[in-house]
Amino acid sequence: MKKILILGLFGMLFLALSSCQSNKEKKYLGLKGKIESIKDTQFEAKEKFGEVIPQDNIMLVEKYIFNDNGQIASLTYYNGDGEEIFSMKNEFKDGKCCLVKTHQQYNDISATQTPVSMTTTNEIWNVKTSLGNTEHVYIEFDKAKQNKTIIRKSSDGKEINKTLEKYDAQGNLIENKITNTDGNAVYWTKSKFDENNQEIERKNLAGGYGEGIFAYKYTEIDEKGNWTNKIEYKDGEVESITVREIKYSN
Repeated sequence: MKKILILGLFGMLFLALSSCQSNKEKKYLGLKGKIESIKDTQFEAKEKFGEVIPQDNIMLVEKYIFNDNGQIASLTYYNGDGEEIFSMKNEFKDGKCCLVKTHQQYNDISATQTPVSMTTTNEIWNVKTSLGNTEHVYIEFDKAKQNKTIIRKSSDGKEINKTLEKYDAQGNLIENKITNTDGNAVYWTKSKFDENNQEIERKNLAGGYGEGIFAYKYTEIDEKGNWTNKIEYKDGEVESITVREIKYSN
């Protein structure tokens, strides 16, 4: 829940457009095999007698549904009471994203995003919100797809914010920095991944749900090689345990 509460409209936009990029989301999640859906349930946790013990209260539930190409068709977040707090649906044509719909419950804002143009090095998207606003998003990336710039502008052409993303050679997002018009970072993370493309460390340098160093330990792996249990630490202290349920396609 802490993660979702910091997502303003720019957060919704970043999440939606990031999840609508070809097949990178499978590598970003570190997944193996043909997967139909995923459910992640995050519990608060405490360390007692040298063991990490999950508590009864649920912090957050994430549900992903993938299409046949491994792209995210939908993503929904729920709070600990089972109430939907964020949802996203993607539509694809010829393997490319052609429509993104999002809704953020806490401020009751919906957005519809459609591409205006898409080439190998840049994209332009229109964003219409339930507030009646129209915005434009300009995306540029290098041929290796390891550096990406996302500029969000209002309908009159004024810049709202800028996102800089860096990926490693395996397609993992290793740095994400969002700055306002003054050049100040409102959200900034740096991540490290292991040989299985699983995130093992994230430094929250600005924004997010608390600055600090987050470390991740994967304690259970299924027969496909995907993790099903993950412990999160913040600055060396146990924060949570996430239990992952994976449904594979036949």
